[in-house]
Amino acid sequence: MDTGQKIVVRIAWGAFVFLALGLPALALGDAGRPPPVEVIVCGGHDQALAHWLAAAQRGVLPRRGVGILHYDAHPDMGVPDTALSRGWPADINDFMAGVNIATFQLAAVRTGLVDRIIWLRPPWAEQFKDGRYAFHLGESADGTLKVNQDSDYYAANGAWAPLATLRHTTALIFEVARYDADMARLAPFAGPVVLDIDLDIFSTFNPGAEALRRAGLTQAEIDDIAERFSLENLWLSKNPKKRNEEIRDLKADIASLLTGPWYAGLAALPRLFRLGVGPRDLYKVYAAVEKMPPETPLDTIITNFEYAIGLPEHLSSQAEIDRILEAMDTFLTSGGFRPALVTIARSVEGGYTPPEVCARVEKRLIRILRNALGRIALRYDRMLASEPTL
Repeated sequence: MDTGQKIVVRIAWGAFVFLALGLPALALGDAGRPPPVEVIVCGGHDQALAHWLAAAQRGVLPRRGVGILHYDAHPDMGVPDTALSRGWPADINDFMAGVNIATFQLAAVRTGLVDRIIWLRPPWAEQFKDGRYAFHLGESADGTLKVNQDSDYYAANGAWAPLATLRHTTALIFEVARYDADMARLAPFAGPVVLDIDLDIFSTFNPGAEALRRAGLTQAEIDDIAERFSLENLWLSKNPKKRNEEIRDLKADIASLLTGPWYAGLAALPRLFRLGVGPRDLYKVYAAVEKMPPETPLDTIITNFEYAIGLPEHLSSQAEIDRILEAMDTFLTSGGFRPALVTIARSVEGGYTPPEVCARVEKRLIRILRNALGRIALRYDRMLASEPTL
C-alpha cells in the first residue's frame, strides 16, 4: 500500500470513528432537550404584542388559545379606542397603529390569539380586586369596542356595555393575583403560555404625578387631591352607565369652573355637591392649577390628574425588588411551567420604570430565565439598544 492509499485509509477510518462515536453522542446530547425559549426585550410594552403576533406567524405560537402570564404594575387591560376587526390582522404594522400600552392585551384577544390572561401584580397595584373575571369583548352599535365587565376600570371610561348590545364578541378569562400567589391554586393553562414581564413591577413611577411635581405641586398636595377624587370616595351611582355619565360630567364641570367666567360654573356646583365634591375640594384643585405654567393645556392638566389619581406609584427598596425576583425564580424553577415565549418590557421611556431599576434588574432577570429554562434565545427589539442605559 503506497503512501497515498494509507492517507485515504486513515481519512476514511477517522470519518468512520467520527460518525460512529461523535454523531451519536451529539444526538444523545440533544435527545429530549426542548428547543431554546425565545426571550425578547422591548422598550414600550405594547411592542410585545407585535412579537406575539410574529411568533404565531413563525409557528412558535399557535394563532388561537394562547395564555398570557402578565407580571406588571398595571393590568394593561384597556379597551382599544380604534375599530379593530375581529380575527387575524392582514398587516401587523397597521394593526399595531391602533393599540397602545394600555390596550395591547385586549387587542391580542381581538385577533383570537389570546383567550386567558393572568395579571400577577405587586402589592401596591390594585386597579382590579384579586379574583377571576369572565367577560366578552365586542362591538357596540356604533362600531366602538366595549366589554361587559362593569368594574370602574371600564365603567369610568365608558368602555362598558351590556352583553346583549355587543356583536362579534370574543370570550376572555382574566385572573388577578399577587405576584407571590400560590400558582398551583390557579387552573392550568389549556394551551401554550407567553411569560410577559414589565420591569415596572419592581418599582414604578406615576407619570401624571411626576408631571404635576415638575409643575410645582408638592407630593402632599397631589396625595390630598388623589385621595379626595378617587372613585371610591365620590358619591357615584352603582349603575355602570350612570356612573360613567357622572364621571364625564364631573370632569366637564370642573373644567368649566377653571376656565369659564364665574357665572358659568354656578350651574355646576349643585351637581358637584351631589357627588360629594365640596367648596374646599374645588379650592384645592383651583390652587393646584394656579401653580402650573399658564400655557399648560387644560386637557393635559386633567389627564395628569387622572393618572395621578388612578395609577400606582411606588419606589421600591432593594429588599422589595429582591423579593419579587426570588418569587419569579422560585416559580420558574419549580418545574411545572415552561413558557413558549418570553417578552420583557423596559417601560423606561414612558415614565414608568425608574432607569436605575431597569439597569439593575434586567440582567438579573435574564440570568434567572437562563437558569430556569436552560437554553434561551435572547433577542432585542430592533428599536432598542441591547443594554439598558441610565
